[in-house]
Amino acid sequence: MLKVLLIDDEEFIREGLKSIIEWEKYNFKIVGEASDVYEGLKKIDSIKPDIIIANIKMPYMDGLTMTKRLQKISDDYNIIFLTTYSDFKFARKTIELGIYSYLLKPIDETELIEKLINLKDKILSTSRLMKNIITMTKEKYFENYILGVVSKDSIDQYSKILNLDFPWKSYQIALFEIEEYNNRNIKNRNLVKNKIKNEIDLFINKNQFGIIFNIEKYIGVLLKNE
Repeated sequence: MLKVLLIDDEEFIREGLKSIIEWEKYNFKIVGEASDVYEGLKKIDSIKPDIIIANIKMPYMDGLTMTKRLQKISDDYNIIFLTTYSDFKFARKTIELGIYSYLLKPIDETELIEKLINLKDKILSTSRLMKNIITMTKEKYFENYILGVVSKDSIDQYSKILNLDFPWKSYQIALFEIEEYNNRNIKNRNLVKNKIKNEIDLFINKNQFGIIFNIEKYIGVLLKNE
């Protein structure tokens, strides 16, 4: 479930948001709330919410100032601001800052659900893309490692970057070659190789045996421990 943080100086607004929709039905969970931006910033730092729903105008610090502070740390924040018609020009400035969206008060249940679902799709698609990038990076690293392009000394550094959980107690490498590999045309052999690789990958990951990668015409597996 995606984590949602509520920031609003009016308690009845926060309570209304919690009850207006069935959050868990749409795979969201409200994990915290704050009555002002200062408290909200502390909660953001500790909870790391996927989505922040915040009133745009609050005492002590407004939503725009909060956004600028957050963007000094990271651009990876998904914020939906709550605003009124009288603050509409103010709300438009949030778009210039790259804020995801805003909702006009009084909050419409259907509109809130629609914005949350659209934002969820954006977050999940970004997450899948990042996983694919990391997987490709792992494969390229091990291909270069086996071929001697990168040094053994780099393995600890890459372990931290790619979350490889090194060092293992021992390492073994298995190389799989497709039978009659060279007799197939390029299109067919790539299809066969990818299909076999996917099957091996499912087995390796399910049993946490190691990491799979490509190396020239082979499918390689770095096996951990025994």
